[in-house]
Amino acid sequence: MDRSDLVRYLSNDEYRIKAHILFGNLQESYDFLKQHKPSLGNFGEFILRDFLKTILPLNIGVTHGFVQGLDGDLSSQCDIIIYKKAKDSIVKTFGDIHIISSKHVLSTIEVKTRIQRKTFRTSIKAFKKLSNIGCYNNYIFVYNAISPQALCSYLYPKINDGESLDIKSNGMYDHGDQYRLPVAICNLQSNYFLCQDYVINERDEYGYIAYQLKDDVDEISCLQMFIGTIINLFHLDNTDKNDDSGDIDFKDLSILYSHGLWQL
Repeated sequence: MDRSDLVRYLSNDEYRIKAHILFGNLQESYDFLKQHKPSLGNFGEFILRDFLKTILPLNIGVTHGFVQGLDGDLSSQCDIIIYKKAKDSIVKTFGDIHIISSKHVLSTIEVKTRIQRKTFRTSIKAFKKLSNIGCYNNYIFVYNAISPQALCSYLYPKINDGESLDIKSNGMYDHGDQYRLPVAICNLQSNYFLCQDYVINERDEYGYIAYQLKDDVDEISCLQMFIGTIINLFHLDNTDKNDDSGDIDFKDLSILYSHGLWQL
């Protein structure tokens, strides 16, 4: 993911406030429902879906359900589907569950209470199905932060405790497999944003970087970065791409952690 396209804002102050309000709502639900994990996950999906409906353009829909490919193949169930509204966007409706045509899908989001190796691999299987039907902008939103080091270990085969994590090559993912990996992971309980990017190391690889940003006012929260990334999908689609009035100045960009997966 190119830095210049990572986060793009219509108004920094506006979305900083929106991110603060959303964080408060999510944190309140987390504190109240943390003893009931299934309820927490479902309520978190509802809060995030409802919030996205208020900040996205009127021609963009937000729902949950399944994505159907042009050949009729279905994805796994998606917590959040963001799509362009059109006459043929919704293939079928079952209550509040929708089947959305893949040609109109802009992004999907998996909402998790926490991420561990097993749940991460389950998400990857779901994203693989989505990539097979042409949906590549897939994200994970997780309440309890996943550390960059933990993510690194999930991207490699499970190893024994005595083995080193400093592995020089990856046997699980290769160039092109980034489409079945999350574009980014938003950690609610942290202030870094894990996203796919070019990793400069001894092999110059493509992998994941934990970003931390700040502007002239304050640090930019992980949640604000997530909102900006989603907004960027539609801002670039509906405005002059040469207009950089919404860009953040990245001169204060901090990279907390980076790890390559495969050589370009």
